[in-house]
Amino acid sequence: MKKLVCFILGLIPLQFAFSQDIIVTTNQDTIFCKILMVSSKYIRFQEKVATGQTVAKFIEKNYVSEYHKNKYPTSTPARQNQNLQENAHPSKKYQLSRHEFSISAGSNFGVKIFEGDPKNQIKNIQSFTLSYHKRIDDSFWFGVQSTATLIEYSNSDIYYGSEPYDSYLSHAASLRVSYFNTPNAMLYLRISLGIGFMGAIVPFFHITPFGFSFGNHFFASGELGFGMQGFFGLNAGYRF
Repeated sequence: MKKLVCFILGLIPLQFAFSQDIIVTTNQDTIFCKILMVSSKYIRFQEKVATGQTVAKFIEKNYVSEYHKNKYPTSTPARQNQNLQENAHPSKKYQLSRHEFSISAGSNFGVKIFEGDPKNQIKNIQSFTLSYHKRIDDSFWFGVQSTATLIEYSNSDIYYGSEPYDSYLSHAASLRVSYFNTPNAMLYLRISLGIGFMGAIVPFFHITPFGFSFGNHFFASGELGFGMQGFFGLNAGYRF
């Protein structure tokens, strides 16, 4: 009898060890958790997942309709809706935006490339690009783009044609890898390959080893790269 009483008493601390707060999202999902910190923009909390582990997460207040501390003293954490994904990575909640539309302008700003034949001494490249990307997982994006490019050559007095310019329209596929992600900032690299039309079909390429983006839904970004969009690029767009 004493052993049975001790066993029952031993279960009591476990039953109430995980204090239950609740967070109700704008989608009417209820998260049973332990709220750790509430700031002006985020709520940081701990939640038990299906494996029984306790993981730390945070959620932006824009996604929260209400929250209560010490609302339900129960040890059975559960969600009324499984639409919120189980994941221990704090930024996982914010990787819900899967689509991105953007416009960008690029230029070499007078940096000459392809020295040699005077006709091939490119004085400047100016470009304007419309693009769409879709996130295929947390780090990889795949997209398509259309780019209008104007190429200005040096030594226009000995240029072989009537004008020291070439212009063409290109269409390309784009692969982007975001290797640093937070709710409002991203670092990435990008490769675009396709074809252009300049009297004849010509290859199009652009490689961006470094790009950065600021903003959640509405965003602005900058790129350093080389190819047919110029060395420097500025972008703006919308994600959802």
